[in-house]
Amino acid sequence: KDGAFSKKYKVMREIAKGSYGTVCTTSPLNDPETVYAVKIIDRSKLKKKDTDAVFREVEILRELQDLPNVIPIVDFIEEPEKLYVVQVYAKGGDLFRRLTERQVYTEKNARDIAIILFKTLEVMHT
Repeated sequence: KDGAFSKKYKVMREIAKGSYGTVCTTSPLNDPETVYAVKIIDRSKLKKKDTDAVFREVEILRELQDLPNVIPIVDFIEEPEKLYVVQVYAKGGDLFRRLTERQVYTEKNARDIAIILFKTLEVMHT
């Protein structure tokens, strides 16, 4: 369904860029006040195993939808040229970005992050 994304959403500003695509803010056309993040993946840059990994990621995100500390998926749109993964917009960024931007960690910072990760993993595996 070519153009399915642009019939539902408006892309706003770029947040990050990677080797396979771009992350931008987006809003539903019928609710312009709501802001989400969308990962726009260029299918021409993906091998089959990469495409399979995107579909698996979406499947996992849907399974973890109700877990705290996991950014929920809002929508997934597949077009011939692009894949769109729409998620709740986390203004603070993802954990990896926050870890790499910070210069110094106290023992308490590290412990707090580890507790959240271990609790999330525990819920995922029960």
